[in-house]
Amino acid sequence: MTDYIVFTGGNYDNGIKGIEQYLPERLAASGNKVVSIEYPRFRNLLFALTDGYRRIEGSRNLIKIRSVGLPFGRKIPSINRFNHMLNWTVISKLVKIDKPSVISFTPEYSYIQHLINPRKLIYYVTDNYFSLPFWRNFHSELKRLEQRVLAISDRIITVSPVLVRYFSQNHPRVTLFRNPVDLSELIISSKNIKSKKRLASGIKKVGFIGGLYEWKIDKKLILQLLSNYPGISFVFAGIWQLNENRLTHQILSKPNFKYTGFIDNKYLGRFIYECDACIIPYKSDSWGKSAFPAKIYQFLYFGKPVVTTELPSLAYLGKRNLIYYASDYDLFIRFLGLALNEKKGDKYNSRRYEAVRNSWPVRLKKLMTIIN
Repeated sequence: MTDYIVFTGGNYDNGIKGIEQYLPERLAASGNKVVSIEYPRFRNLLFALTDGYRRIEGSRNLIKIRSVGLPFGRKIPSINRFNHMLNWTVISKLVKIDKPSVISFTPEYSYIQHLINPRKLIYYVTDNYFSLPFWRNFHSELKRLEQRVLAISDRIITVSPVLVRYFSQNHPRVTLFRNPVDLSELIISSKNIKSKKRLASGIKKVGFIGGLYEWKIDKKLILQLLSNYPGISFVFAGIWQLNENRLTHQILSKPNFKYTGFIDNKYLGRFIYECDACIIPYKSDSWGKSAFPAKIYQFLYFGKPVVTTELPSLAYLGKRNLIYYASDYDLFIRFLGLALNEKKGDKYNSRRYEAVRNSWPVRLKKLMTIIN
């Protein structure tokens, strides 16, 4: 018997774990029977034709289903609908499902809502989906799908005040819940820290971790930071998806720009610990105004001063003087100077406390209360 079905709206294993991956795991760890279903991908269909491909992966309480599909699903609505209906028809025969609670991170659930009889439907919104590149040519269909899923949802959970205001116009039960952080992956023993030499000894280091996507990262800001602080090492870690254009080449030409590539979670703690300050240089556009970067808690766990662009979801941390909240480029540049010269004091413990109180063990009970 399945307690929860989670529609992730994307890959389960995409390198950088988000709430879509953590939530099924936490629900399962709490003793619930959970089925997590990926977005139907043509790549999975190709893999399914090769030896050793496992479409269904299961543990004690969690089953991960790697949905297959025809290509161009998010460009051609009829294909998208066919993919979702086909996968659900197969899944419902493979997995025993009877009146589960459904948590969907995608409005595409409405394609198959008539085939499922859920006990409860939670629509969980982590972004302004209209601003994401893979929805860019699909706005009319996205709007139609979202209107349908809003009409049948018991509750909306979202990560930013901007999205709360938006969805509250069309739904009576909208809850703000900022994504928790998994601190277990950041724990480093004091013995291990002391046994390692500081990287780039004598040179201060500013760090960023996360996806380096063209639609997400403010490259103009990064170039200004590199130019204004030539003696500071700026180290970026994550998935590289920046376009090859003039701005990108200018950034790469700066000697104080460093790119490490993707860093495994078990090394993130080491990376953050060795930073003198951290930055979140996101664009403050329609996506940025709705985004909540959970990495903020990873930075705060180590007491690091963080400078961020004007992201409304982080404004509350700026008001409490736990981060530097910059409304423009000039402020960001000035705040970074303050952050780099900050001395370890009262803010260190306050930042760590904020991170711990937003960790999964602390916040899971609150999330379960919202869901149930």
